[in-house]
Amino acid sequence: MIELTDISCPGSGGCGCGSGGVCGCSAGTSDTTHDSVLGALEQLQAGSSMVLFADREPHMLLARIDERFGDAVSWEYDSREVGDIRLRFTKET
Repeated sequence: MIELTDISCPGSGGCGCGSGGVCGCSAGTSDTTHDSVLGALEQLQAGSSMVLFADREPHMLLARIDERFGDAVSWEYDSREVGDIRLRFTKET
């Protein structure tokens, strides 16, 4: 299982996503990074959220998340500016 600290998290690096907090994580475009984000989403408890920071639209990652989690993880944009994409993911179940 991938630990949350394996993701590049702004600030302290120990985001506490698994304990009901909101994690802020940066994502690159590699499969390894995508797998880390998917692993972090798996570890979220129901009702917890994670904010993903990206410099461009993460279309491939969103497709993988929708395919893997379906309705169990919802997402919405906190910011959708050029060079500043922020997506909030919430674990529903």
